[in-house]
Amino acid sequence: MAEHPENTFNPAKTMHLHVMFYCILMDDNDGLTLTLDDFLKAVNDLKLHAALLKHYTERTRVLLQLQSAESKPAGTSKKKSSRRMTPTKE
Repeated sequence: MAEHPENTFNPAKTMHLHVMFYCILMDDNDGLTLTLDDFLKAVNDLKLHAALLKHYTERTRVLLQLQSAESKPAGTSKKKSSRRMTPTKE
């Protein structure tokens, strides 16, 4: 089956972000009866939209840090080497 770009999630599109926020909200809140239409009307408030975006951006950053920390082999240091490489003359 051919992939259609218009059907692919694109976080640069506001509607795609709103649908993603709605899905996360519904998944994390059993029994919530908020319809997608009502949610979309509510996020027309730019303050709410900005708060959602800030929350999920911060949450994603934390999750990525946790994932990165878990994937490091035991005994590796978080500190990077401060030794500089000097160019060699040829």
